[in-house]
Amino acid sequence: MKKAKVAPVQIRALIPENSFNEENNTVEVVFATETPVKRYDWNEGCYFNEVLEISKDAINFERLNRGLSVLDSHQSYGLENILGVVESAWIDENTKEAKAIIRLSSTEKDADIISKIKQGIIRHMSVGYKVDQYTVSKNGKEIPEYRATQWTPNE
Repeated sequence: MKKAKVAPVQIRALIPENSFNEENNTVEVVFATETPVKRYDWNEGCYFNEVLEISKDAINFERLNRGLSVLDSHQSYGLENILGVVESAWIDENTKEAKAIIRLSSTEKDADIISKIKQGIIRHMSVGYKVDQYTVSKNGKEIPEYRATQWTPNE
């Protein structure tokens, strides 16, 4: 197996139905799974299946559990795009999912987006992350698997 390094990327995540807590203005989200996602390695000039390893050794939870910002559409250039903050994050060992509780903004400016989350209209999100280490394996497959064995959620 060889190691590879590619640019930071995003992945879609899920806001489970009925996970909004009205009293606390929070929502539980699944921000990562081990489901392979097809990507392109510009350094090697080939496609690969990326798998984010879901384990305590693989995920750097430091920023998440210090109140990582939740942004509108990865717009990190200005404070006006912050929609919420991560309250806590953990791994669900039963489902092999990385989950978080997000406390959402209660400002008038963000009310439309928050309302759509409450209604289940917005059910997906995209998590920005940086992979610190991949393990690359072909395992007899046409498309190699890049398994992120150390990665950090950034937003």
